[in-house]
Amino acid sequence: MVLDMEHVLKSGAAHIVKYIFVCLLLLQQFTPLASVAAEQSASTLTDIVSSQTPSLEKEVASKEDDIRELDRQIILELVELDRFNIRYRLEINHTAGWRKVLYPLAQTGNAAGLGGNTIVGLRQNVRGWNQPQLISDTALRKGFASAMVGTILGGASSSVELVADGMQTLHDRKMGFSPKRALAFEKQKVNHINQLLAARDNLMTDARLTGNRRELVELKGEMCRYIKDRLVSEFEQWYIHAREYSCYRNTFYSLNVITNATRFAAVQIAFKGLNSSRYNGALGPTLIASGFIASVTPALSSATGLLMRKCQTKRLAGQFRNAEALSNEDMEQHYQRLSRLLTSTGELDDRNKQLLSELAILRKDTIGIDETIHRESDKIGELRRVAAQHAIAGPIVGSLSLTSGTLNTIAYYGYRQQPKISNRILLSGGVSTLSGEALALYITPKSAISGFLYEHDLRRRGQHPDQLLAKRLSDLNDLEATIKSNSQ
Repeated sequence: MVLDMEHVLKSGAAHIVKYIFVCLLLLQQFTPLASVAAEQSASTLTDIVSSQTPSLEKEVASKEDDIRELDRQIILELVELDRFNIRYRLEINHTAGWRKVLYPLAQTGNAAGLGGNTIVGLRQNVRGWNQPQLISDTALRKGFASAMVGTILGGASSSVELVADGMQTLHDRKMGFSPKRALAFEKQKVNHINQLLAARDNLMTDARLTGNRRELVELKGEMCRYIKDRLVSEFEQWYIHAREYSCYRNTFYSLNVITNATRFAAVQIAFKGLNSSRYNGALGPTLIASGFIASVTPALSSATGLLMRKCQTKRLAGQFRNAEALSNEDMEQHYQRLSRLLTSTGELDDRNKQLLSELAILRKDTIGIDETIHRESDKIGELRRVAAQHAIAGPIVGSLSLTSGTLNTIAYYGYRQQPKISNRILLSGGVSTLSGEALALYITPKSAISGFLYEHDLRRRGQHPDQLLAKRLSDLNDLEATIKSNSQ
């Protein structure tokens, strides 16, 4: 299966780099061998070589050695660039285990505390259906205390998340993965690779290579450029996503703190309203404000994240001055050329023929691994957003709370002189609020547990994105060691 370019860039086409690195290792190992065999088997090439002077042949061999040394340097630089990209992604996506438990647990406590208050209020509304004087102020105080605990849990947990994100940012900066330093390192490394490639092109122009010898050398250069372009595209995708998600999270948590602070203010107003009814006039508008903020929080957070994505995309456009990247179809043709050139020499032993066969299998598997990383990362992110009430519960709870605040305002300003009607309107508002809180109380723990089990199952099968990237990092270390050992 061959992915289209848009999906390749979206997923990073990351693991396919491993396959290309192996191709380059084969070329590094067999270019001299293929050259000699090609000289012996191709009559046209033989005629050309026979007409060359010994000094010219020596010059050509010297140019090839220089090109081969540049290739070694380029491959090592690409390995280092790939290693940085992987470490960058692992670091910026790192989330401490306690955060995956504490925040959903606190949000569940928030919904439970608010739900407890709503249930107490409904019970008292039913009790005073025909006789409002039967409503117990003592019971209402206990309900308000429950709501106060819930709002503190909700606001404090979001505050903790903001602080934890700030600490993670400081850690990333210390490790050299801050946005500014990461971008600077990537540009410096890519510029160095471009300089090496330019030097290689100059040598290719001067070297009088022909036939299979030239084709093999050109093929290696194309593969190096392919890897560089893929790694740059991969970094750009991860960099933009990291900035977008960071902006999204910070906006969400900040608005969640404001929402719970507004709810806390509403609870304090309700407490005072038990002693003086004039305070109740401010309760409805305060509940409307908290409900409105809760309703728009996910949408507003997504909008700020999207704005950040557009800004970062525009900022990165053209910074690396990439030429049009080769497609996977082009690389498929390059691979077929590589196989034909190496096989046609007739000098490959059984071990190396097996290596070519394994390389063909690896070429097919790498794209599937990329798809796995992309798919599982999206699934995990979605489960975490739902567990944190980012996606589903937040807007529903907020809109239902908005309805309750509206009914509370109507009850006070329209019917405060008619306690029976006012109480029945408040009962309707309580039912609306309880529906949203019950939904949050169900969705939050369910999604948190589902996310935990899902990640646990991925780790058990070795398919977690972090595991796949860690394995890719280990493979890169092995490749680097092989390249260095072969050059000695």
